[in-house]
Amino acid sequence: MIAMLRSSGMDVGGGEEGGEEGADAGGAPAVGEGEQPQQEQQQQHGLTSLTPLPRHMQVLIETPGAQPTAGGAGGADGGGTPAPTAALEEPRLEDARLATFIERLPKAELHVHIEGTLEPDLMMALSARNGVALPYADVAAAAAAREHFNNLQEFLDCYHAGMAVLLKRQDYYELTDAYLARAAAEGVRHAEIFFVPQGHTARGVTWADFFPGLAEAVEGAEARHGLTAALIMCFMRDLGPEAAMQTLEEALPYRSQILGVGLESAERGFPPGPFQAVFERAATLGWKRVAHAGEEGGPENDAQLVSHLEATQVPLTVCPLSNLCLQVYSGCLEERLRELAVGTRLALTVNSDDPAYLGGYVCANYAYLARVAGLGPRHLARLAASSFQASFLDPAAKQGHVEAVHQALDAWLHEERVPTGASCRAEGGRAAGAALPAPAAPACALE
Repeated sequence: MIAMLRSSGMDVGGGEEGGEEGADAGGAPAVGEGEQPQQEQQQQHGLTSLTPLPRHMQVLIETPGAQPTAGGAGGADGGGTPAPTAALEEPRLEDARLATFIERLPKAELHVHIEGTLEPDLMMALSARNGVALPYADVAAAAAAREHFNNLQEFLDCYHAGMAVLLKRQDYYELTDAYLARAAAEGVRHAEIFFVPQGHTARGVTWADFFPGLAEAVEGAEARHGLTAALIMCFMRDLGPEAAMQTLEEALPYRSQILGVGLESAERGFPPGPFQAVFERAATLGWKRVAHAGEEGGPENDAQLVSHLEATQVPLTVCPLSNLCLQVYSGCLEERLRELAVGTRLALTVNSDDPAYLGGYVCANYAYLARVAGLGPRHLARLAASSFQASFLDPAAKQGHVEAVHQALDAWLHEERVPTGASCRAEGGRAAGAALPAPAAPACALE
């Protein structure tokens, strides 16, 4: 569903006016001029629509520590672009064993909207507590309303109706803490969480009402649940750049508690170019910049864009169950996911998007992708390592988390008594006890 670009010098323009074509204009994602020194460069986070690929993905770029060779065919150790992984050759795990392995894998969640984690039971409890009427008789009816969406608009209508129950600081704390608890139980060790201020202020909920609850939960995440977290503030495209600038200014009292800014919501008729000044202002404040793209449209020159992403190893954050629930590429999604996972040289991560509405949390997304693409433990471990590399964590933290992925995979292979060298060819040559092959993009430093 949502796509994002992240860069220290990101240009949200593009197309004819911007000179270089951006993702919406049909070319490679546009990165602004004025690159910062290597240690100061940031990732680019972008969800783009590629014809041979699922539409719900988020592109993330981070250049420090990586010098990918355009068109290269080397593996991770060679510094070039890795060859497509022959993951279908790896022995398949039965569903129960696969679920156990996925849950054990340390992972980061980089594409999740906190409003999209509002479960039916909490929604109904807040409805009663705050005296907000909803069109559901009970929790079962509320859950049933989320079982099927014919299109994006049906989902958005249900989504925004649910948000109406969020009114007070405690509501936002409980929402965020519930997500963090569930994420931790699924092996998430770091989360970068989107929130949309305009979705709350438009209902009369002030920053003083909602933000302290979000921030309190995030700041207590490590002590309460054993994971770190950060908040990224998104602007709604369809409300325009003036409203976005106003929201940015309203956020200044909370500047130190916000990691970055981004764009989301309706894309058709609302290109990113008009938000250039907003992003420039965010840059002066030291905020990371991201921008959803490709949900309702995207580049037509897909072969060129895929080639660019392969050469630069710009990571893609894929949300498979969101594609499934919103009927993206209806009838051919599984084929496209297989092509994405095993038929390209693209760097991938896996996330959940709006898990309370769109099919499940991060482990369910890993499991679905593993099933349809035939992925085994080594390939799944690579995806988990990529999720940390694609984060805004510092290099030392990334390295520590990637090493934890190595250890989890080694422990699993030992428990399963996988012979040394078994299935190594299918997963880039890794045997038990050997180093996990990193994605060709940022070395331990990769929406």
